[in-house]
Amino acid sequence: MKILCIISLLFSFNLTYANQIDSLKTIKDVNAFLASKVDKGFETSPLLEANGKRPGAPGKKIKNKFYKVDIDNDKLTDLVIDGYALAVVLDKGNNHYEIKYLKDSREQVPSLVAIDSAKTPKKLIIHPSREKDKLTDTLVYLYSNFIEFNANPDVNFSLEKIKFTTQMCFGRCPAFEMTIAKDKKVIYRAGPYNDEEGDFTGVISDNEFNALIGLLRYIQIAKLKSNYSVGWTDDATALVVISYNNRTKTIRDYGEIGTYGLAVLYSRFFAYRKSIKWSKKE
Repeated sequence: MKILCIISLLFSFNLTYANQIDSLKTIKDVNAFLASKVDKGFETSPLLEANGKRPGAPGKKIKNKFYKVDIDNDKLTDLVIDGYALAVVLDKGNNHYEIKYLKDSREQVPSLVAIDSAKTPKKLIIHPSREKDKLTDTLVYLYSNFIEFNANPDVNFSLEKIKFTTQMCFGRCPAFEMTIAKDKKVIYRAGPYNDEEGDFTGVISDNEFNALIGLLRYIQIAKLKSNYSVGWTDDATALVVISYNNRTKTIRDYGEIGTYGLAVLYSRFFAYRKSIKWSKKE
């Protein structure tokens, strides 16, 4: 009998946990959930207006809406928030939540036009905040972040090598150069504001390499612009040189947010600095 009670309690706990986002009914519920489960900072700076005004932002108009949908298709309900920011709270399981903020190429909050949840992958349709000539972008959650939807990835893409270089900004932006060859060997030259400076070699894991190739195929390198730039100064610059299919594509991105897909690519190279086991050259 005691064992049955324990099993019953465990089942009840798991059921409640699984439906934590599903149980949110009001803006007050959402704000309380964000403050308790995502970031305590939301106690003083909520993303939605519960009582008409948010401290520090008088008179600012927002849509003030939230939606519940399994955006990453893992059978756990996620939370899309359209308020002072456009954000998605992903339920990662085990009472762990991750928030992703959506910003356009000028670091502005885009407008949510619609959510297409009829098919997989689920899609967020947005309008860039300042790009009046551009109708919409359609984003999907792939490769651990939001990128532009592509119905026809470049399956014929064959990488020879890719070099990623960052240049210093007016601040403490890490400066480094990293080259990954098709044999998975990596050369890393770390400059200022990295954990350690110097020249290193390493090997990227099969899983990380395959994910990198999948991302490059999905964002269709050949169709991207060669130059991107934000509208301010003193920011960092990313330079990507990709050799593939007997051709070379060079992308210069001042501000490092030319597209959502490129931003995901950059974040992977930043992560490789810690995920790859390095041997320092003497």
